[in-house]
Amino acid sequence: MTALFALFSAPRRFRPALALLLELTLGLTLGLALTGCGSYGSLTTMQVPRDRHGQTDPQAAYLIYVHDWTIEKLSYGPRQDRYGLFLYETNIKALRSRGFTVLGELRNKHESVDTVAARVAASVNGLLAAGVPADHVSVAGIGKGGRVALAASTLVARPEVRYALLGACGQGRLSIVDKETAREYAPNLSGRFLSIRDRDDQEAGSCATFFASAPAGTSFEEVQPQTGLGHGLFHTPRPEWIDPLARLAGLPSAKD
Repeated sequence: MTALFALFSAPRRFRPALALLLELTLGLTLGLALTGCGSYGSLTTMQVPRDRHGQTDPQAAYLIYVHDWTIEKLSYGPRQDRYGLFLYETNIKALRSRGFTVLGELRNKHESVDTVAARVAASVNGLLAAGVPADHVSVAGIGKGGRVALAASTLVARPEVRYALLGACGQGRLSIVDKETAREYAPNLSGRFLSIRDRDDQEAGSCATFFASAPAGTSFEEVQPQTGLGHGLFHTPRPEWIDPLARLAGLPSAKD
């Protein structure tokens, strides 16, 4: 957290350079922790984690973290769009510190939602086959990653698995995508769903309309903090989205 404080308290002109240093440092650390090597390109994996005895911890809280289009478009280091720096590796670091065992991947921008969703579903099913209870598995998707999470839920079809949609339901210029997604996926959704969006978000709206077409009894909750960051809320590890996500997964509160 000291590094994050230094980043955001530094003069604006120095932030890109500091972010690059922070992201590369975290990338190396996470690469070593998650894949057993220091290659930045193999930063994360959706393979089922196993210890040296080939066992998977059934008590861990597993989170498959699916990034948005910003990470698809930009190379490693300080990804920046009109909402500011997107600290992908920093988010993963914070989620791990919060108690999650984080899985995921840096995907190709040319891959379709359904292609990526199939890999996410395979990872979820791999965890379940390894003996992990379904309520210990969560999928969190930001923006386009949220649509991947929705698609994956129709493939997994386990109502106990958790799904978090982070700024993922369209409004304005994204409303057509939202309607297409609703028509294709909503009738077959399965899982416990949480939507999080900033009230000032001009890219993503409420998911309530989307879930009106979901099967009866589908668990859905939505929280809408107002931070003033809009769609940039998910660019950095903030309690407004990490704490509700942790509650969805059944992790203790940050104060416990």
